[in-house]
Amino acid sequence: MIFSKYINILAAVLIAFAFASCEKKPEPQKEQPVQQVAKKKKKKKAKKKKVVEEVKTADVDASRFLRISVADENLSIGDVFEGEIDIAEQFKNPNNPSEISVELSLNGTSNGFSKTVHLFFKGGDENKSTWKFSEILSKAGDYKYAISVRTPKNSYFSEEKSFSVGKGDLGIYRVSKKATSRLYAKKKPALRIKGANIPFSMTGSIRTEALDALKAAGANTVRINISAPIGFIVPSGSNAGKYNNAAVKNLENFLKDVESRGLKAILTFASASDFGAFYKNSYFARSGIAPTPQEFFSSQVAIKEYVALVSHIVSRVGGSKAIVLWEPFSAIDAMQVDALDTRASWLTAAVAAVRDTDSSAKRPILLSAGTSSELEYIWSGDACNILGFALSDVKDSALSAWEHSAVFTKKYKKPVATVAFSEPKALSIEDPSFSTFRNAMWAGLMSNSPILPLADFKNPAARSAALAAISEVAEFSKRFNLDSANLSVLRLPDTIAVASTASTENTFNIYPAFAETYPNRETSNDIARIEIDLAENLIEANTIPSLWKPEALISAEIKNVKNDKSALEISIESLSTGADIEIVASSEDAEILRKKFSPAGAKIVRQENGSNMAYVPQKILIPLKKGNQTINFQIIGGTMRVEMLSLRGYGSLNGANAVHAFAAKDDTEDSIAIWFRRSGADSYTVAKHKLYMRNIPKLRKFSYQLPVASPDTIYDIVWWDTKAKKEIAAGTGKSTADSVLKLTVPPFSTDVACFIKKAQ
Repeated sequence: MIFSKYINILAAVLIAFAFASCEKKPEPQKEQPVQQVAKKKKKKKAKKKKVVEEVKTADVDASRFLRISVADENLSIGDVFEGEIDIAEQFKNPNNPSEISVELSLNGTSNGFSKTVHLFFKGGDENKSTWKFSEILSKAGDYKYAISVRTPKNSYFSEEKSFSVGKGDLGIYRVSKKATSRLYAKKKPALRIKGANIPFSMTGSIRTEALDALKAAGANTVRINISAPIGFIVPSGSNAGKYNNAAVKNLENFLKDVESRGLKAILTFASASDFGAFYKNSYFARSGIAPTPQEFFSSQVAIKEYVALVSHIVSRVGGSKAIVLWEPFSAIDAMQVDALDTRASWLTAAVAAVRDTDSSAKRPILLSAGTSSELEYIWSGDACNILGFALSDVKDSALSAWEHSAVFTKKYKKPVATVAFSEPKALSIEDPSFSTFRNAMWAGLMSNSPILPLADFKNPAARSAALAAISEVAEFSKRFNLDSANLSVLRLPDTIAVASTASTENTFNIYPAFAETYPNRETSNDIARIEIDLAENLIEANTIPSLWKPEALISAEIKNVKNDKSALEISIESLSTGADIEIVASSEDAEILRKKFSPAGAKIVRQENGSNMAYVPQKILIPLKKGNQTINFQIIGGTMRVEMLSLRGYGSLNGANAVHAFAAKDDTEDSIAIWFRRSGADSYTVAKHKLYMRNIPKLRKFSYQLPVASPDTIYDIVWWDTKAKKEIAAGTGKSTADSVLKLTVPPFSTDVACFIKKAQ
């Protein structure tokens, strides 16, 4: 793992320490003896007032502050209020708040703003130390500040000073629940995040080259997972328990490199992978505070120390204008499913720490899940501003990225994004062309997500493909100003460009769009469904998981079946070992099929997420009736992985001659963006049949009926070559009286894009 290598390097160069805040303790000499409680009230009040006044006078000690350098002139909203303080004070560990704590009290005398800013240790020795702070100013007005120092022996503060903040723009991007496809900030262009997941371990020229390449490709954001639980506290030795100052400095330099290129950063504090094999090398494990990941999430001591660490990191880098989103945890449900409630409780504390420390800038919070499960108990309310998914083991990454955005944005009334994805693991298929990247990113471009699926920049072999994909979507987005558009998902019918006479092509194939769901969550089952209108070749919804678990209820609603000879076929890829599995199909409360499947005799058995899966390909055939019907499936006794669902008796929407349409519309501009992709060019099929090695023949041009907003209206139409990143045709068309615009799709090999807008 890249992070373990980085941690080993940093462990040799630990150089400084940080601190966390502590509560102010009463001084013993101020306490009154118990027997004085019974004395007269007037004398007691007078004496207490006199003592307080004497202590306050004694506490102001400017001589202990050797230097106070604070930028407090010509400041405006959005500027960084920062400074350094040298103090003469003896202490052993600046990272321990019981040893020393330095804070700045910031009070807006004209605007009511009040905050305690924690200073962090920059350097020094036991006799002199330098402390630093930075805070983004969010309100105009007059301010006063004073610096306080607390140690076991001394508590004192500096003289109070004043400064003013003028009007200006904060410059921090916000999330809109109405315009979910973009982030916004006053007097700044709208932001739609395009970029990559980039390793925190990148340093020197490697990092410089990577950031330059991403910027040149059209990326605007990088997502950095700093692995704070295992990398930011020294795990052992004489400095055990102290903050890893080398790691913090690397983060500061990383963000400076990002900001100097005009890029943004999503800062991820931890992920599920941090609590795997490398957790044993962390401070929490080695110190005995939390020997196992399970204990980390339940130990109050571990939670307190980690929350202090998070607050420290936010206070250190919170002044960076590069940071656009905080992500306290990534892929929380990729861990132990049964303990998700404990994880959620811990996560609440981590989120609160980020928000409290960043209370001036108030950057949005991103939380992401590791699977396609529903996490309403974590994401409900104000837990976060954006929901993220790390897609894994899905055969059609484009379909999954698009469906997640469409389904969960509507359900939770907040933006949803795909922040990571991977090639299908089930059959260990490799694709050196990394078609997953461009497919997922193009589909994400046609969604209502403020974050396009982020490419993988951790794998050196994948970087050229990542840059190419970013460049493609960035160029199309720039040409048609999609970052500023208020996009919403538009479901369009798939099409058969050239009818096939082959009987093997006479099927309508649908891949599952989700990885899995959790049946034991009361709201989980309502997302496991597929809705198909065969009259229009339109998939109206697809939240079918590839992994069907016991007790899960899977629903298939099929409309306009043309005759009683049609059938629904389910291709089973693998079964959990240990027992036979039974599947029950019912329609209108009547059982129509019950069948058992055995994992016995499998030649291939693989362990997936802690379960042994036997690869014994089998099929289920469900006869369909003419008209509309809904079929519900229930699994008993085990888990099975489904490869695809097929509808027999219909032209293929999965073969080489079929086209899948991904689209988004902007009602305010009366415009539509469409990405036409050959269904056989999904990432799984490309990898399985090695299509990246073949010269795929072009489809002939064909007609496509597009529903539009306005009847009898002229529309400008531009066709775009996705790989060449250029316009290939342009013209106009007039919609019919019933608001249909007839498009003539030009010939293409794998995909082509189109932009339609009402003529001015």
